[in-house]
Amino acid sequence: MKKLLLIPFAFCIITSYLLSQGVWTQKANFGGTARSGAVGFSIGTKGYIGTGTNASGLTKDFWEWDQITNTWTQKISFGGTARAGAVGFSIGTKGYIGTGVDANGMTNDFWEWDQATNIWLQKTNFGGSTRDYAVGFSIGTKGYLGTGYDTTWASYNLSNDFWEWNQTTNIWLQKTNFGGITRGGAIGFAMATKGYIGTGGNGNGNDDMDFWEYCDTCSGAGVKETDLENLISVYPNPSNGKFTIETLENKNFIARITNPLGQKVAEKKFEKRIEVDVSGFGKGLFLVEVCSPTPNPSPKERGTECHTEKVMIE
Repeated sequence: MKKLLLIPFAFCIITSYLLSQGVWTQKANFGGTARSGAVGFSIGTKGYIGTGTNASGLTKDFWEWDQITNTWTQKISFGGTARAGAVGFSIGTKGYIGTGVDANGMTNDFWEWDQATNIWLQKTNFGGSTRDYAVGFSIGTKGYLGTGYDTTWASYNLSNDFWEWNQTTNIWLQKTNFGGITRGGAIGFAMATKGYIGTGGNGNGNDDMDFWEYCDTCSGAGVKETDLENLISVYPNPSNGKFTIETLENKNFIARITNPLGQKVAEKKFEKRIEVDVSGFGKGLFLVEVCSPTPNPSPKERGTECHTEKVMIE
């Protein structure tokens, strides 16, 4: 009798072990041609894949997969040029694809796809240099893009700059550089209010296995707005294009001025006070980001202290 009782007990252990491993189920093959270097993102119960390179060259077709019906439907082709190594992510019911390499080289254009209308609309170009095989993810109404190759694979000119795109203002803002070394072909994703980047190639013939967390609002991470908020003033505001940036501390600062299109129009180093003239760059709402490198930071405090002011140029 005791031996018989052991049989269902052993069966339960084996069944529990098998169930804990998870199950992979093959779904309908991708609707387009076989390819690599494509991008993907999801909106609700729909998944999207587009661009990339196949046996014939670069592509720009764009496809939707329905989780419920397990079917692929071709949508309107990507609005930019055919390319590979681009970045893709979604915010709400909109999908975004940008950067990558096309027939003429690396790109920095950035596009929005509307799920409701099936229309592509070009947005402000990525704020950094042209590049491919960067990483991207979204948190709330902000998109993030960073790292990647910014010239050619052969020269291994890698990046670790990191940028935020605001869906509401359509403006790119440079944030604290990625915490690891420069790299291309890494992986990025987000969970709740935090972003993650890991793996990739560092250009020295080696692949990386480090893994990093980005938090824009955490103490000692991202860009710390609160430390400088009460130390910096920008005046007059509104301005005719000429204004003063003044601080209450005598130390090294960097001021970056961004126009309404998200393009950096000036970057200046200064101590205490500086006069700025952007009257030749049009009118509208400009962003003034003032940063001070954290002296001798510990790994926990690594980063740059920054504060951003908005200046109306009339």
